[in-house]
Amino acid sequence: MITKLDSSKKDMIYGSSFHGITIEATADQITEALGFTCTRFSGDPSEIKVTHEWLVEREGEAFSIYDWKEYGSIIDSKDLIYWHIGGKSKDKEEELKEELEIKLKSLFLNGKN
Repeated sequence: MITKLDSSKKDMIYGSSFHGITIEATADQITEALGFTCTRFSGDPSEIKVTHEWLVEREGEAFSIYDWKEYGSIIDSKDLIYWHIGGKSKDKEEELKEELEIKLKSLFLNGKN
């Protein structure tokens, strides 16, 4: 089960990285599937690479779901983009993606797209 990473566990995310796993969705869809909003960052695009990020936990592992250098692409939370999934293991990232895709499909089938 995917849950929000508790702020007391944020150190768990250190050492994670991107292993090529992405998921296509809108920010609204990810928020609906996870049940909580993301952290939003703003500033000069030459200085920041991420504007939206969810820190999540699944089976004791920490992950980050984030946009990477999308900048103007997410003017609207309904824009469909590829979100990066970062973690410490490609296999665990794949498992997280599979669970998130199931949640997204369930929302779509229930008319919450």
